[in-house]
Amino acid sequence: MGERDAILVVDDDPNVALFLSDFLEREGYPVVVAPTGEDGLRLLREGTFALVLLDLNLPDADGTVIMRAAERVDEPPEVIVVTGQATLESALQAVESRAAGYILKPIDLSRLAALVAMVFERRRLTGDNARLQVELAERLGESEALTAISATVSSTLDIREALRRICRELSHLLGADTAAAYLHDPQSGHLVPTAAYHVPPEFLATLSATPLPLKEQGLFLSLWTERRPVHSNDVAHDERFTHAMFRSFPHQSGLLLPLVVDDEVIGGFYVVWWTTRRRFAERELRGLDRVCEQVGFFLRNARLYEQAERNRQRLKVLNDVSRRLAAVHDPEEVLTVIVNEAARLVGAEAAGLRLLDGDDLVVGARTEEAAAVMSRPRIKVGESLSGRVVATGSPVVVEDLAADTRHDPAHKRGALEQGLLGFIGVPLRADGRTTGTLNVYTKGARHFQPDEIALLSALADQASLAIEKARLFRATDESRALLERLSHAAIRMQSSWDRRDRLDAFVQAARDVVGFDRVDVFLLTADGTQLELATAGGADAELRLPVTPAAGPYYEALRSRRPIAVLSDADLASVLPLGHAQLAEPYLRSRRFVVAPLVVGERVIGAVSADNKSSRRPISPQSVEPFGSLCQNLAMALEESRLYAEARGREQEATKLYSVTRQLTTSLDREHLLDLIAEQAKELTGCDAVGVFFFDAARGALVFHRGLNLVPELTSALALRPGEGVAGRAYLQREPVWTRDCRNDPAMHHAPATQLLVDSAAPRAYLGAPITTGEETHGVLVVYFFEPHDFTVREVQLVSTLADHAAVALQNAQLLEESRRREREAQTLSSGLALLNQAARALHRTLDVDAMLDGALKELARAFGASGVLVHHLAEDGTLIRRVGHWVTGGAPPSAPARRGGIVEYVRQTRAPLLLRDVTKHPDLVHPANLAHGVRSIAAFPIMGPGECVLGVMLLYYTTPQVFPDPELRLLVSYADHLATALENARLYEETQSQRVRLAQIFDSTSDGIVLVGRGGEIQAANQQAGDLLRFDAASAIGGGLADLLGGSRTSVANYERALRDLSALLGDPDGGGLGDLELRRTGRIIHWAGQPTKDAAGTTVGFTLTLRDVTHERQVSQM
Repeated sequence: MGERDAILVVDDDPNVALFLSDFLEREGYPVVVAPTGEDGLRLLREGTFALVLLDLNLPDADGTVIMRAAERVDEPPEVIVVTGQATLESALQAVESRAAGYILKPIDLSRLAALVAMVFERRRLTGDNARLQVELAERLGESEALTAISATVSSTLDIREALRRICRELSHLLGADTAAAYLHDPQSGHLVPTAAYHVPPEFLATLSATPLPLKEQGLFLSLWTERRPVHSNDVAHDERFTHAMFRSFPHQSGLLLPLVVDDEVIGGFYVVWWTTRRRFAERELRGLDRVCEQVGFFLRNARLYEQAERNRQRLKVLNDVSRRLAAVHDPEEVLTVIVNEAARLVGAEAAGLRLLDGDDLVVGARTEEAAAVMSRPRIKVGESLSGRVVATGSPVVVEDLAADTRHDPAHKRGALEQGLLGFIGVPLRADGRTTGTLNVYTKGARHFQPDEIALLSALADQASLAIEKARLFRATDESRALLERLSHAAIRMQSSWDRRDRLDAFVQAARDVVGFDRVDVFLLTADGTQLELATAGGADAELRLPVTPAAGPYYEALRSRRPIAVLSDADLASVLPLGHAQLAEPYLRSRRFVVAPLVVGERVIGAVSADNKSSRRPISPQSVEPFGSLCQNLAMALEESRLYAEARGREQEATKLYSVTRQLTTSLDREHLLDLIAEQAKELTGCDAVGVFFFDAARGALVFHRGLNLVPELTSALALRPGEGVAGRAYLQREPVWTRDCRNDPAMHHAPATQLLVDSAAPRAYLGAPITTGEETHGVLVVYFFEPHDFTVREVQLVSTLADHAAVALQNAQLLEESRRREREAQTLSSGLALLNQAARALHRTLDVDAMLDGALKELARAFGASGVLVHHLAEDGTLIRRVGHWVTGGAPPSAPARRGGIVEYVRQTRAPLLLRDVTKHPDLVHPANLAHGVRSIAAFPIMGPGECVLGVMLLYYTTPQVFPDPELRLLVSYADHLATALENARLYEETQSQRVRLAQIFDSTSDGIVLVGRGGEIQAANQQAGDLLRFDAASAIGGGLADLLGGSRTSVANYERALRDLSALLGDPDGGGLGDLELRRTGRIIHWAGQPTKDAAGTTVGFTLTLRDVTHERQVSQM
C-alpha cells in the first residue's frame, strides 16, 4: 500500500495504541500513532491518511473537533470511533460526523479487521470511480475533437484549408493559443509551413516563411525516427528547440506532433502556449497520436486524389500522343513525332533519341536545336549521358550540364554554346530490354520534378511501342514481299519435272531473291557416304565431300538438320572446320558462308552452300531464314522429281513386264522360255550378265542351265550347294539375296575350288531371286554386274517378279510335258476303248473347269455304265472347292460328302482307289442317302496332282452290283490321272488369267493415260484414264487410227496440224521419242503427251507408248 493508505491511530493510552498498531501492521496496513489530540491534528494537516482510529475521550482535545478537522482536509479520511465509555451522546456525535464505525473497548479485533477492510474497499471503489470519470471526460473530449477533425477533412480536398481547420480543432482540444502545420519537403529535407491558426499578426510573417531543418534539431530522432511527439514547457531553455524560428517569438510551451502516412512521417503540427506551462500525460499523448493518425488518413486520401488528377492529365496528354503515333507507320516519321512531342511535353527546347545497334547507340531522330548536343552519329553503350541511360536502364537527370563531368566533351561544348543546361534522359524498352534512350534539353539549369520524369518515362514507353510497331510493320511488309518472291521461285522450280531444271531454277532464285553470289547444291550418294556436287557453279564437277567430320560445316548441317551460318570471325571459330584434304580445294575456302541441309520428312538428302566470295559483300543475318526456306522448297522439289522419275520408271517396268508376261504365255517350250527369261532380265535391269540355275538332285547342287554374257569356264564348272554364294543362299532361304561386291563381302562363302573359280572369272555384283512354285524351289535367277553395284529396292523387286513369272511359265511348260506324257500312256492303255478315248478327249476341250467336267463326266458315265459320276474338287486341307457331275437319276447328291469317315475323306487320306461292290456292307463309309436312292456299288479314285497332292476324288455310282475288272480299273485310274492334269491345267490357266488381270489393273491404275500405238498408227490398247482425258471409249477405240482420235479433240487447225506433225514424226522414228501439248476443244484442258518406243522380246521396235497427263493447272501457274 502507498502512503495514502496509512492509518492514523489517535489514543492517549499507549498500550491501546501499541495494541492497535501491532494488529493493523500485521494485517498489512501502515500505521501512524498520535498520543495526543494536538499530535493528531498536526498529522492530519501534514499528511494524507485513508483511515483514522479516534478515541473520543482525549485529555487535551475534544474528539469531535478532530473529526471535523479530518473532514476539512483535501482528501478526507474515514473515521472509526474507539471508546471505552459508550454513551448515547458519543454515538450521536459519531453518526453526525459520518464515522465509518463505532467500536467499544475492549476491542473486538475481528470486528475491527472487518471494518478496516470495508473502509479500504469503499475507498478503492470511490477512487476508481473518480478516475474513470476523468478518463471518460478526456475521451469524450478526444472523440469530439476526432469527430470535428473528421468532419473537417471530409468536407474538402484542399490540403491547406483542411490543415488550417485541423490546427483550430487541435487548439480547442488542447487549450492551446496557436497551432501551425508543417509538411516535409523531400528535396530540402525541411519541414515547410503549410497552414496555421490564431497566429498573432506580428509573428505571422516569421512563422509562415521559416522552414524547420529537422536534421539539425535535437528533436529529429524522436520525431522522425521514433515517431514520438516532442514537447516542452520551457521552450526558451530547451536545447531541442534551438532553431531561430523557435527563438524569434517568445512562448512558454510547445508541442510538435508527427504526421504519418503509409508508415512514413511526412510532416507535423506545432502547438504553442504563449504563457502557460503545459505538461502532458502519456494518456493524453496517445490520444493525440490517434488525432494525427486521422489526419494522416486525410493526407493519404488527398495525396491519392492529387496523384489521380496528375495521372488523368498525364493520360490525356499521352493518349493524344498515342493517337498521333498510331496514325504513323513509317519508322522515320514515328521517330520525328516522338522527339517533337517529348520537347513539347516538358517544355524543353531540344530533344533527340538514340537506338541500340549492336554495341553502339546511333542517332535515330533529333530536333534542329539538338544537332549540336548529338553531333556524333554513334557512341558506345556506357559512354556519355545517353550511353549511361542505356547501360543502367534508368533515367539520368542533370540540372546543370556545366557542372556535369559525365557528358561527352564535344556534346558538352555544343550544349553550352546553345545555352542548353538542363538534361533528362529516359530509357526506351521493348520486351524487357533497353533498346535506346529519349533525351530532352532545356535552356538554362532546371530542376525536373518527379512528375515530369514519370511523364517522360511514360512517353518513352509509348515511343518504344510505336517504334516496335513501325519496325514490325516494315518487317511484315518486307516479309510479305520476300514470301512473294519465294513463292514465285517455288513455282519456277515446279515448272518442270526434270531435276536439272529444278536445280537451275533454285540457284537462280538464291541469287535473285536472297542475294548470294555463289550457290552450290550437294546431294547424298546412294550409299549415303558422300556429298556429290550437283550444280556447276565454277567448282570441279567431280567434287565430293565425305559425310564425316572432315566435311566441317557441311557435316554439322547434316547432323543438326539446321542451317549453319558463319557471319563473323567468332562464328568461324566456333564452327566445325573442314579437313586438310578439303581445304586443298580452293573453291571451298570461304570465311563467310551459309550451309543449309536438304531435309525431306525424316531423311536428309543433301546440303546447299552459299556465299558472297565474289563481291566480298557481308551476309545479312536476315537472309539466313529465307535461304533455309528456299532450301526446304528445293528438297521438296527434288523429292517430287525423284518420285516422278520412279513413277515413270515403274510405269515403263509395268509395260515391259506386261510384254514379258505376254511373251512367256506364247510359248511352252522350256528351253525357249529360259532364253526369253535371260534376255528380259538383262533388258529390264540393265545388268551385264544373267544366269539361270536349277537344282540337280543327282549332284546335290545348283548348276547353270541358261544365261547371257557369262564365260564358259564359269558356267560349265560352277556347282553351288544350297547356302553357298548368292545363288545358294537365295535357294536355301527362299528369298532374294545380293552383294554389292563379292570380293569384299565377308558374308559370301564358297568352297575352296568354287572360290578360286569365282575370283578368277565371276562378275563383282550379284542379285539372286529364287524360282519357286508353291512349297518347292526349282532354281535361282541371277543378274550380274561386272563392277561393284548398289542394288536398289526397285531392282530387287523387279528381279523377284521376273523370277515368279519364270516359275509360272516353267511350271506350265513342265505340266504340258507331263500332260503329253500321260496322254500317250492313256492312249496306249485305252487303244481298244473308243468311247473311253472320246471321254478322255472331252477333258481337254476347254480350260473352264465346270464346263470341262460336266461334258467329260457324262461321257465317262456312258462309257462305264454308271448311273452317276461326281468329282469332288478339294483344297489342300480337304475342304470342298466345288462338286461337279451327275448323281443317280432323280436324286440330289448327299449334303456332306466329305464328312469325317466318309468315302471322300477315306480316299483322300489313303491316296488309293476304293471299290465298294456292295455298299450295304460298309455303312461306316457310305452316306445313307446313297442307300435310299438305290445305289449298290461305288468306285472312288483319287485325283492326284503334282507332289502327291490330292486334287479331288472321282466317284462312280451304280444302281446294280458291280464287279470291277483290272483293265477297267487301270483305265479309270488313268482317267483320274488325266482328270488331275486337266484340273491342274485349268488352275494354271486361272492363274495366268489372274496374272493378265493384275497386269491390266496395273495398266489401268496409273493416274496417267496410256495408249499403245502400232507402227501403222493403229491403236492397240488404251486404258480408261486415256479415254477420260481425250473423251473417247477406250474399248471401242482399239484398231482405230491415232490421227482420227486426235482430230476429234483439237481446238484449232494449227494445234491439230502441229500435233499430227509431231506424232507423224514419232511414227516414222519411234526410237527418237517425242513430247508436246494438246489443247482440247470441248473441255479447254491442256494434255501433255510423251511418246516412248515399244519393243518386243527381240528388241525390235513395234510401235510406241503414248503417255497422257493433264497439265492445265501447271500451265496456268506457269503463265502467272
